Amino acid sequence: MAHVNNLAKDDRFSAGVPWGVMRIESPGSDWGIPEIDPLVSPAESNPGCIVVAVVHDDIGPVEVTVGVGDRNVPGELIFDGSLEVRHGVVEIADLVGTTFCHQYQVGPDRFRRIKVFADDPEEAQKLSVRFVEES
Repeated sequence: MAHVNNLAKDDRFSAGVPWGVMRIESPGSDWGIPEIDPLVSPAESNPGCIVVAVVHDDIGPVEVTVGVGDRNVPGELIFDGSLEVRHGVVEIADLVGTTFCHQYQVGPDRFRRIKVFADDPEEAQKLSVRFVEES
């Protein structure tokens, strides 16, 4: 089981990502994993899961920063939407969660607004996942 980070400060990790797709999801979601075509869009979502295209682990690792707020975040905005959050926890992992899995305590809200920024939307090597207040 993954350690749950409370996001008192930004968390950073680096990981090789099999299939070049990262998953952002609330554990226990019934929505399934959306399909993504990285040639069409760098991110796809449904109410319970967001998938983001990144550089494949054969090329190198992806550096990921996770935090609260979206001020002065480097990169290009590739996703801005809401995620249904069960039990106040969001998981960031590879598609099946066997290579890496990081969990974050984000509070009891049912829906959380998430923004994802990438250094290169076509072959992201640096991602920033930000939990932001609903406007």
